[in-house]
Amino acid sequence: MKKILVCDDQKMLRKVLKESIVQMRDDVEIVEAEDGNGCLHQIEEHEIDLVFLDVEMPNLSGFEALEMLRKKEADGTGRQRIVMVTALDTDQDIIKGWSLDADGYISKPYDVDEIREALEEHLGPVSV
Repeated sequence: MKKILVCDDQKMLRKVLKESIVQMRDDVEIVEAEDGNGCLHQIEEHEIDLVFLDVEMPNLSGFEALEMLRKKEADGTGRQRIVMVTALDTDQDIIKGWSLDADGYISKPYDVDEIREALEEHLGPVSV
């Protein structure tokens, strides 16, 4: 069973993304977080296979959480796969996501095929 973390401050967007993922895969468990701090906590508490991470969130943004994770990973503890899912889609925002070593960048509103592609790229072929 693969474990996916959906991190977004908007509950409805977390719900829609979770439902999209579950329709595509029956081999996943989904955990949630509503800000960057929650994202970091969930990653510490669970063995997460893939994170879908929003950028604009209270307390700690997705970019800040990603930067903290990558710095922590520099000690050789392994690498977390993170796909940014955000309304920030200017070239500058996308470049920032890539420069922080994101594994993918999906703009909201997203197309379900983009989510499917991210799942297949990072977890293997869909199972449903």
